[in-house]
Amino acid sequence: MHRHPTDALTSEHQHAYARAVERRRPSKFRGVREPRRTLELVSFVRHSLAEHTDNFINMADRRVAQLWRRAADKARLEGASSSANTFVEGVRAIVAGKTYRTRVVEQVNAIKAMLGQFDSGTLKPPCLAVRQREILVSQTSQIRPLLKMMLALDVKGEELEDFPVDLNAWRSAYERDAPWLTPDLVRPNSRAWRSLLEDPNPRRAFCAAEALLVWELRQALRGGRLHVPHSVAHRSMRTVLKVDDTTVRAANTRHTPEQFIKGVLEDLKAALERLTLAVEDGRVTIDGRSLHLKSLSAEDIPPGLKELRTAVYSELSPLHLPEVLLKIDSQVHFSWILLGRAPRTESELIYLYTALLGHAMDLAPPRLAMMVPGLKVSGIAEALRVLEDGKALRRANDAVVQFLREHTIAAHWGRDVDCASDAMSLDVSRSISTARIDPRRKQWGTAIYGHVLGHYGIGHDMPLPVLTRQDGAAIEGALRMRTVLIERVMTDTHGQSAMGFSVGKLCGLDLCPRIKSVRDRRLHVPRGFAVPEGLKGLCTADISMQDIEDGFGELTAVADAVAAGNLSAVTACQRHGTAARTRKAYKAGRALGFLLRTIHLCETATNDAFRRETLRLLNHGELVHGLQRQIRRAGFGTHRGTRSEELIAQSGSLTLVTNVVMAHNTQELQGIIDRWKRAGRAVDADMLRHLSPTPFAKLNFLGTLSFPVERYRDQLLEPRRTGPMRIRQ
Repeated sequence: MHRHPTDALTSEHQHAYARAVERRRPSKFRGVREPRRTLELVSFVRHSLAEHTDNFINMADRRVAQLWRRAADKARLEGASSSANTFVEGVRAIVAGKTYRTRVVEQVNAIKAMLGQFDSGTLKPPCLAVRQREILVSQTSQIRPLLKMMLALDVKGEELEDFPVDLNAWRSAYERDAPWLTPDLVRPNSRAWRSLLEDPNPRRAFCAAEALLVWELRQALRGGRLHVPHSVAHRSMRTVLKVDDTTVRAANTRHTPEQFIKGVLEDLKAALERLTLAVEDGRVTIDGRSLHLKSLSAEDIPPGLKELRTAVYSELSPLHLPEVLLKIDSQVHFSWILLGRAPRTESELIYLYTALLGHAMDLAPPRLAMMVPGLKVSGIAEALRVLEDGKALRRANDAVVQFLREHTIAAHWGRDVDCASDAMSLDVSRSISTARIDPRRKQWGTAIYGHVLGHYGIGHDMPLPVLTRQDGAAIEGALRMRTVLIERVMTDTHGQSAMGFSVGKLCGLDLCPRIKSVRDRRLHVPRGFAVPEGLKGLCTADISMQDIEDGFGELTAVADAVAAGNLSAVTACQRHGTAARTRKAYKAGRALGFLLRTIHLCETATNDAFRRETLRLLNHGELVHGLQRQIRRAGFGTHRGTRSEELIAQSGSLTLVTNVVMAHNTQELQGIIDRWKRAGRAVDADMLRHLSPTPFAKLNFLGTLSFPVERYRDQLLEPRRTGPMRIRQ
């Protein structure tokens, strides 16, 4: 790889070349001509190295967090009897003569004094953090192998002061097998660890230094102080933030800091004034430092809605899922998009549909072969690999969503500029690196993060580990949509953070989360800001405007990189978390995000229509999740998902099948409404707003899969060539 540098190729080009190698049979690789052969081979090796490096860093990050969490749990369990243990240890030290002189009278007096401290409660044990660090020092058998693997990475820093520890000295110490602490190994700049680093026992001090270094490496990689050149998610921030080769910029980064801050402060002042009026009117109650919102009144439902739903849904055609795929594909041609051309034979088309359902339902090729008679297991496996192209799946989904939007009834369900984003967990094998225990379902799984548009179509999807902060995913999906231009993203509590508010606002998006426990949320305002008298107990003046002004340039650079596609919003929010608290961009994003969240809280408290619309769109997302679970419930679980391409294929395939079902239901509903209208039975628009394309009672997702391709042969297959017959002489 060093002899064939590919710096001129972007990561997208290298990924495309790597995909070409993966999809081509090994026997066909010899026939590829130069220089494409070398480009594909080097790109494949580089892409594989970057993917494995990112996987290892993520697994190491998870392992460090696991060790620290277990140590904290153990320290917490031991903390119940810590006071008594401290007293007993003190008495033992006195009797042994380690602390006091060995005179009996002095020993008795010392014990009495300590007993008085124990009775009065002044004799306190070490705090939880101290006990946690002591436990970690004793777990060197688990920390040392992890540290050696992390040191094997080609870790680099932008500046020397970013990470003052000499990593080469540590590598040489392990090569010499010298487990003692030397001045060049670590700088004891942490007061919390200083007593352990200065332990008289050199081996114990070395173990403390190892634990500290593992934590510092993890935080430095998360915060961007250290980077790995052969990586994608942990590249150098200087490289990522360069947008000189594109003219794409974030929507709100063209303003000067003064103009942008002035607009935010004006919005903040107006929001606080509206909240003051709401408190005076009795719509909002303030109890000390808590904000209480009244429950929304029940929405007025048009009379006869229940009967209308029953009548409409009863006229939906009962169909098997394969026929639904064929019906929509004959009008949208998403199979052409997935293959990059028109299918040539019926067998090729059936293999494609089977692989699509295999990824969506998480079914293995042997079981799919039993469900679709006549197909070979090897052919299904090959078709599954063909669908591991995230871009093709994304284009196919866009085509189906656009077809859904063309129906008149879809305009009654919501606005195109709004969407609801949320994650849905899927059961996967425990062996997959991104598998986590779902706290609700108590099962190993991963998640699909989807953006449901106002008219129910899923505009974007992406795989996401369970228990991961979702603010970056909410921004990323809204920015990458091709069918519509999103302005507001409705999320739950997991889909918001201070940095997410800031990055989203600069990119032209308004995060509108349904924040859990509003009464415990404080209203953050700048220091010296004029707060209405009735809100002073609720507001906290802890925002430094100087931090926003100083870091506005770095923050806008991050937003521009996200808008240009050089940096994903997920990575941007992860690398600007608390691990990057020393960076100006983090300080500016945190301060600005708190101001934007204060404005959003005031809007939620004073605008019932906005609050109701947020809940309505989130309910749309839950209905779509119910349909997705119905589609996937047939699967028994496979071991697919060890590679990112497999996770993307599962996410995109499940989204595509869900969009196809909703497009079919939308077309059916439109036909029923039009037929009623021609018969003189018009339906009011207010009632159409309460219909949904997510019912699945008339659809069969199980059983033997039979694809009636002969009904749609002319619309789906490649037209046969016609011309004069060639006669061989």
